[in-house]
This record gives sequence, C-alpha cells and structure tokens, in this order.
Amino acid sequence: MNTPIAKVTTEFSDLNRMATTLWFSGCKLNCEGCQNIGLKKFNKNGGMNLNKIKDILIERRKLTDWLVFSGGNPIDSVEWVLIISKLAKKLNYKQFLFSGYTHQEIENLLTDEQNLELVENIDYIKAGGYDATKSKAKYNCSDYFFETLNQYVVKSDRKNIQWDMVYCYVPGNSIPTWNI
Repeated sequence: MNTPIAKVTTEFSDLNRMATTLWFSGCKLNCEGCQNIGLKKFNKNGGMNLNKIKDILIERRKLTDWLVFSGGNPIDSVEWVLIISKLAKKLNYKQFLFSGYTHQEIENLLTDEQNLELVENIDYIKAGGYDATKSKAKYNCSDYFFETLNQYVVKSDRKNIQWDMVYCYVPGNSIPTWNI
C-alpha cells in the first residue's frame, strides 16, 4: 500500500537533534515563500510503500528516538499520519509534526476521533504557516527559533486530552527557551 511519503531522511532537524523525518507530498495551503514548495503537489501515483516505511522506522530507531512528520503538510494526509504514528508509538519514537495550519485549524479539520488519536500519539506540533509579513528579521527577533513570529509549538497533554502552548512569540516579553 503506497503512502504520500516522498522520502525519508535521518539528520539533524529543526529539533536540534538527530531525527528520522517523513516528508509528505501535498499541501492545500498557499504560503507565500514556502521553503518546501517541491512537496506542494500531491503525488497522484503514490509515494513510498507502507511496508518499506515500517522497515525504515525499525532500522532507524537504532539511530534516533525522534520521528518528524514534515512536508508538504502531513495534516492534509492525516489518515497516513495516524497509521504511521501508531506504529511509531509502538517503536517508542517521540513524535513531532510540522504543519502550516494552526492547532485550532487542525482541530476544526479533523474528526473528534482523529484529534484524539493525534493527541495520543504525537508529542509536539509546530503550527502556523510561513508568513513573510511576520518575519523575525523584520521584527528584529533573531533569537526566535522559527522564521516567522506566527509559528509556535504545542505539546500533547494526554491526561487532559488537549494541546498546551510551549513556545510562541509574545511581543514585549523575553522569548522562552524551547526545550524538548
């Protein structure tokens, strides 16, 4: 069974640690200045085979304990995110999902069951699309981790079945340390 995953890499990621990254093809957003424009189109012929991805995750688990969902936009292929995140959880991966949607948009796009599964399996979500009008350079915020100030990180609170803000830009305040 083919997935929308275009490639798998293992490298130092935006998490500032070694991670295995699944690169999803397809994104419904049109963020001007997108850095992954090559993954915008949905692969109509299908991407990598699910069994191959399982094998890769098992093998690369020896190298890293983080799995990153990136792309494109993984949320636009949420069924595959949920299938793979369950497998990754069984393999004891910590999981980080990058999305151009806000976490509120994600909650609105998904069913209650999908939202619950996301909270149960994914540890963190980086939310918010690239927005050049909110460039950290424009606002002289070079110490902010993301390129635009509207991007932020939420953490899964499995006990309360919700997402908690753990990193965001707050004008006038010092920027908190992002520590995962």
